[in-house]
Amino acid sequence: MRFRSTADFLASQHGSFPWILDPFAVTGSCLLFYGRQGIGKSSLLWQLAHSLTTGVPWLGHPVQRTGPVIYLNLDMPSLEFRRMLERAAEAGMPPSASILMPEIGDTESFDILGQWQDFV
Repeated sequence: MRFRSTADFLASQHGSFPWILDPFAVTGSCLLFYGRQGIGKSSLLWQLAHSLTTGVPWLGHPVQRTGPVIYLNLDMPSLEFRRMLERAAEAGMPPSASILMPEIGDTESFDILGQWQDFV
């Protein structure tokens, strides 16, 4: 096995990444946000979804390519999520037809394990 420095590796790599949101996401990548309950992850991700569908910069970073977004709310009751969306609309980030969500009732929460069993 041969080794080389990271500086040499970076110097040898050419071409550009197909950025969707530079420097956070390239085509085919996945983002994971983790943190304590109630610190604003869902609101931050709603802003990101809004930016990725409308082209509005996210946290000062330009969106390179727009398209549909699938938003999975996995941790908050539907009524609380509805209120967050209402606050977002009041702040100038209305829901977009390009932001897709699973169909669930107003009092249900999305159960990823229950949904997964439907595919197995």
